[in-house]
Amino acid sequence: MTVLLLMVGQSIGPTVTAMYQQMYQGTTIAGRFPSAEAYSLIFLTAGLISLVSVVLALVLYRRKIIPAAIPDTASLKENEDR
Repeated sequence: MTVLLLMVGQSIGPTVTAMYQQMYQGTTIAGRFPSAEAYSLIFLTAGLISLVSVVLALVLYRRKIIPAAIPDTASLKENEDR
């Protein structure tokens, strides 16, 4: 699962970065290059995604399994006998 998330991130990250760099270009003497605003948006987007990931990890870590939701083996054997 970790490898899958890593590969998805490696696929989406450069795409979003290229999108911001293409949308926010400044004109210089030699040509058109990404502006400072593009790099600020890239940093902001990466920061927000990281923050959301940490919050989700903390929420899922604190979530507890409800013991009543797990059936005991005796009731499973009774259902098999029927």
